[in-house]
Amino acid sequence: MRSMKNRKVHGSVLLTVVAVMSLLIIFIVSNLTLATAVNNRSHANYSGNQAEYTARTAIDSFTQAMARNNAVAQAVVSLESGKTLEPTVVIEKPNFDTDGNVVRDANGDPVYSGSNDTALGRIGYYNNANEWQNNKIRVERLDDVAAYDAEKGEWRNVPYYRIVATARVGKET
Repeated sequence: MRSMKNRKVHGSVLLTVVAVMSLLIIFIVSNLTLATAVNNRSHANYSGNQAEYTARTAIDSFTQAMARNNAVAQAVVSLESGKTLEPTVVIEKPNFDTDGNVVRDANGDPVYSGSNDTALGRIGYYNNANEWQNNKIRVERLDDVAAYDAEKGEWRNVPYYRIVATARVGKET
């Protein structure tokens, strides 16, 4: 027996294949778009966190310098109300030997390369003219505040300071 061809179904398989492929292409493009957005958000989140850690490290290193060096502490204490001090703060990358160990001097202290580690970001701050001040932080004396002295049992005015440090990692601050 001879089968008869149905002339009405010409190209229906091709149309089905094109429709399925179009849906697959839309699905793949949407997944790639979503993956790119997640990657960008992740990078921005990492950079923002790293910038915050670097800025905190700059402030911590300055306060440690105040504790170790009386001249630095005296420079801050002698600030008048409304005045600022702009010390230089550089967080350096230590040198490593060929085995990956930190190179140390005769006292056992790490030897530094003398340049900023760009993975940590760039330390500085924006001045009032919105210009970047590289490797600088701003120490500002504000108005005195009243604080209770528990030892003497009285209220007294104590100086109030603000330390501003900004770090930039990539495009994030």
